Amino acid sequence: MAKEKGQYVLWFRESKSANTVIHQFRQFYGPKPTDVKLIKDWYAKFKETGSVCDHPRIAPPSFVKKLPERGGVLRNTTNVQLSCHVECHPLCELEWLRNNESLRDSIVFESKVAHHRPDPRRNLFSSISSVLTWNMSLLPVNSFDYATFTCRSSGNEIGAGVSSTMAFRVEYPPENIQISAVRLEVMEGEILDDLVCSASAHPLANYEWRVDGSVVARGPVLSFNSSLSRAMGGNYTCVVMNRHGMARATVSITVLHRPVCEMLKDYTDEGNVVLSCRSSANPSAFNFSWFRNNDSIFSETRESNRQESIIALSGNNPNVYGKYSCIAANEIGASDPCSLDLTALPSPAGWVQLLLQEENLLIVAGISGGIGVLLIILLTTAVAIVLRRRMKANSKEALQERHQ
Repeated sequence: MAKEKGQYVLWFRESKSANTVIHQFRQFYGPKPTDVKLIKDWYAKFKETGSVCDHPRIAPPSFVKKLPERGGVLRNTTNVQLSCHVECHPLCELEWLRNNESLRDSIVFESKVAHHRPDPRRNLFSSISSVLTWNMSLLPVNSFDYATFTCRSSGNEIGAGVSSTMAFRVEYPPENIQISAVRLEVMEGEILDDLVCSASAHPLANYEWRVDGSVVARGPVLSFNSSLSRAMGGNYTCVVMNRHGMARATVSITVLHRPVCEMLKDYTDEGNVVLSCRSSANPSAFNFSWFRNNDSIFSETRESNRQESIIALSGNNPNVYGKYSCIAANEIGASDPCSLDLTALPSPAGWVQLLLQEENLLIVAGISGGIGVLLIILLTTAVAIVLRRRMKANSKEALQERHQ
């Protein structure tokens, strides 16, 4: 019978018409339904006690809606709300606490309470809910670092109170980013200590290390597991990200190494030979020493950052030919010698020397080849024309002999 009473009450609450309830009962259950007065009496009892039984039912405090375990708001948020909902019959009271201290008398935090009637659809007895609101601008932002909020109910006749606590943090994008070093100068071959990137952020941020836009490591620590080569120098950028934004900082790593040189040869329009010694070094090479057949012929100390030394030799002087070597030096050390064999040219004329340069030889060879092909085509065409004329002449003579 209690189930039928409950169904009567539910239908009556939906339709507010006892006649409609009677009609629905007849369709679902078949037996003759009760009268209108009893339906209204049961509904009144339900609103008062939360039950359709003769004895009121009671419920100990239990949460309909708890606080989340963790939560927060963005730093520039103004108004904040937290809410909780507790079922209890007889009704209980709700109280809010911040860091375990009651907010009942707070002038900053405000709570609003609402009482709810039984809800058969959700199988709920009487319940109570509360919403806590406050303006973030009225309190220092750092006062919410590791703060907690608690919604706590009182007990009732058959049960103790319940409570729900959440860890509350103000959220913000990464800031105050730092790297354990800003600029480093390291000798080639050394092993560099780990670089550590740190930042303040909530929620916790992800870390990436980038070089020239490519990700080379993930996490706040960048480890170099091998000795540094000169190719590993450059700018290393730490990028810190969370869902609210991004921050970055850069450390410059300079790998110091002794020079590496190469020697190049060129000619002037006058037929002179120009030798250049080019260096790659960090720091720049400041001294270049020249040798011919292992004898020192020239030494130059440079103050500029131009890493090149040039000497000009007269093409008319037979004594300039031989094996030339160059050594470049910086504060780290001297390069291995770079060398070039300079041999005598067939003709001293400048234009001939220019033609004998490798790049010009290719051009001359190309032009000569093109002219040769053109001559062959012209000769072949001339021969074909001559042969065709002879064939025509022979054909004409043969026709004349036939007619005779």
